[in-house]
Amino acid sequence: MALYGCAGGSDSVSDSTSAGTAPEVKNVIFIVGDGMGLAQVAALNELGTDTNAFYLFPQTAMVTTYSANNRVTDSAAGGTALFTGHKTNNSVLGMDSDSNDVENFAEKCSAAGLDCGIVTLCSFTHATPAAMYAHNVTRHDDEGIADDFLSSGLDVVFTGGSGLIAPDDDGDSPRLDSLKAMGYNVVLDDYDFIGSIPDEWNNIIFLPFKGHFPDTDQRRPGMLAECTQAALEILEKDNENGFLLMVEESQIDFSCHDHLTESLFKDMEEINSTMLVAKRFADTHPGTLVIVTADHETGGLTITANDSDFNKKDSGIDYRWSTDGHSGVPVPLFAYGAGAEEFHGLMDNTEVHRKVCKLLGI
Repeated sequence: MALYGCAGGSDSVSDSTSAGTAPEVKNVIFIVGDGMGLAQVAALNELGTDTNAFYLFPQTAMVTTYSANNRVTDSAAGGTALFTGHKTNNSVLGMDSDSNDVENFAEKCSAAGLDCGIVTLCSFTHATPAAMYAHNVTRHDDEGIADDFLSSGLDVVFTGGSGLIAPDDDGDSPRLDSLKAMGYNVVLDDYDFIGSIPDEWNNIIFLPFKGHFPDTDQRRPGMLAECTQAALEILEKDNENGFLLMVEESQIDFSCHDHLTESLFKDMEEINSTMLVAKRFADTHPGTLVIVTADHETGGLTITANDSDFNKKDSGIDYRWSTDGHSGVPVPLFAYGAGAEEFHGLMDNTEVHRKVCKLLGI
C-alpha cells in the first residue's frame, strides 16, 4: 500500500417522482454502462437476480449516440457528448469538432460550487472518465490527460491508474506532489483501504490498481458498488450545495468487445448492485436524481431462439455477436428520483447533458 494524506431503504419504487411532489434536484448520480445496449440489459433477466434494479427505475428513454464525424461513436466522443453537451469527432475528449475546448461537468460543477466525483473500474485516463475533465485531441494521450487531471478540481476519485501518479524508481512523482499540495488525500495500490477511510477525509484520490481494475473474472464481485457507496458517503458530508458523481461500469464494454458472454453476465450484476446503492441513497436523500445510460452499444449483441420454428415449445436462447466493435443503435436510459420525469422519449446524448445542467442549475 502507498498512502498519502493531509488532514482535511427499501428497494420498492419511491413516490419521490410523483407529479408535484418531486423536490428540487440537488445531487446527481450519473451511471454509465459502457457498451450497454438493450440486449445487455435484457441479459440480466436470465440470471435470476433477486432484485433487478432496472425494473425499479420508472422513467425510461432511448438515446442516440452518433458522433460528429461517424454514425458509430467511440467512448471519447460519446463521453464528451454526455459530459459537455457537444458532439465531437471520434477519439476527441472535451473539445468540439473544430478542436475548441468545451466546458465539462467537472468545470461546470466547480464554477457553481458543487462537488464532483468519478468512480470507475478503469484507469482515470480512459476515455469515459477522462471526458469528465480533460481536453485533448486524442484519447490515447495518457500523459496529457493525466496532466489535465491535476487541474480538474474533482473532489472524489475512485478509479484505477496509480501507475501515472505513483513515485518512479527514484522516488520522484511530480503529479503526486501536486495532488498533496492541493490538499488531496491520496491512496495508491491498496484496495483494502476502502474499509478504513478516515471520517475526516473529504477530498480523496483512491487509485488501488496501477492500471484498470482486475478483469471481470479476476476480481471479486461488488467492487464498483463498494466504491460508489464510499464515494457517496464522502460527498454527502458537509454537503450544502450538492454534487454530481459519475459512476462507470467500464468492463461491460471490455466483455462485449471480446464476446465474453459469461463475463457480461457478471458485469451486468455489477451495474445492478451499483444501481441499488444509488437508489437507496436517493430514497434517503431527497433531491437526488439517478440516471443510468450508456455511451454506445458494443458487440452488436442479439438474443435469439435456438429454433426458428416458434410453433414448438421454448428451445432455449443464444447470445450472438455481430461485431467486435461498437454499433450505432440508440441505447436505453433509466431515471429515478427527483427530476426523473424529464427523461423520456427519444433523446440525443447531448440533450441528456443539457437536462442535467438545467436541473442542477449549472
